[in-house]
Amino acid sequence: MKIVITENQHKKLFKEDTESSSVGDLITPKIIKIMRSLNKFYRDTNQTINELTNDWGLSNADATTIVHNYEKIFKNLPDNEYESFLGKPLEFQGNYEISVHLPTMVHARTFLNYTITVQAGSPEDALSNAISLIVDDRFPVEIPETHYNLNPDLDWEFDHDTELIRDMAEDTLTDFSLDWDESQYNRYIKLKK
Repeated sequence: MKIVITENQHKKLFKEDTESSSVGDLITPKIIKIMRSLNKFYRDTNQTINELTNDWGLSNADATTIVHNYEKIFKNLPDNEYESFLGKPLEFQGNYEISVHLPTMVHARTFLNYTITVQAGSPEDALSNAISLIVDDRFPVEIPETHYNLNPDLDWEFDHDTELIRDMAEDTLTDFSLDWDESQYNRYIKLKK
């Protein structure tokens, strides 16, 4: 469900105590109005954040902060108690994007040179025997160290053939949290606007 507000309604909501559309860090009459509006269309966290950013023109950080405070304070609060929170801190909540290299398993396909050794009475029988034995994991197949094998062309699908190795990723992120200084936090972690 979309709630469409007019440009005048939007200006009225955000002009009351500041010329900026930023929600600030205190619960103001403007915030109380927004919280009352959320009572009418709040569905879930992500859908409401999207609605506030797309239809109300809020930044992602402001929309996330509004929804976080709505869920934490106002969602189940009787309407007549909203004003009791005027002047209290608005708890900031944002979405941060962390850009880091993490261990990933890539499942790729390629063709490599192999040496298959089978007993047979003719070349035709050798190929036939290889066909019947190749599916058996115990059947020895050698992979020679050739130039072609060391530099193969890989075929893999970005969306389907990768898998994050989550336990190793946890270790990597833990190492970052222990080793990074402020410049690395600023370089690799950005608040989503």
